[in-house]
Amino acid sequence: MLLDCFYRASMARRASRGRHRGFGGSVLPVVAIAQRVGADPQGHSYNDRLATLRAAREAGLSLCSGGIVGMGEEAADVVDLALQLREVQVEAIPVNFLQPIAGTPLQGTWRLTPPYCLKVLAMFRFANPQCELRIAAGREMHLRSLQPLGLYVANSIFVGDYLTTKGRPWEEDHRMIDDLGFDSKMCVQ
Repeated sequence: MLLDCFYRASMARRASRGRHRGFGGSVLPVVAIAQRVGADPQGHSYNDRLATLRAAREAGLSLCSGGIVGMGEEAADVVDLALQLREVQVEAIPVNFLQPIAGTPLQGTWRLTPPYCLKVLAMFRFANPQCELRIAAGREMHLRSLQPLGLYVANSIFVGDYLTTKGRPWEEDHRMIDDLGFDSKMCVQ
């Protein structure tokens, strides 16, 4: 399970210096891998990544941090991640669902079901009621026809293509949101 946030601790320290120069709060993403998986390819441990989040928080930055579910973690690991993100008080949590890509170590991995993905989203909402919960990559593949139900617990969805995979056309997502009776607005970040 990846803990998704941006920058490293050095970036947080730089941001702290920048804040004193008039730099406002910002989203701080980093990549970290859950304790069961070990260190990431750059050699950073899960605890290193949590330290980065804490340093960013101390620097006065807003935090956006979440995870990729479906990488071989146990359900308890997902709960631990949700609780750790609550502890560091992240403002936004993107929840991604693994999209197994050919040629990668997790190709052919298919452990997720639509009901399990909905439970994951509901658990993140329960553990972090004040955050902006975002449904991100893998929702089309794993939530399938239950995607609309995810929007009853999440605040937003990522639309269009993702970093390494194609998403569905944004017009389909817009229609889904309209069918649910929700207001939609396009936000480009």
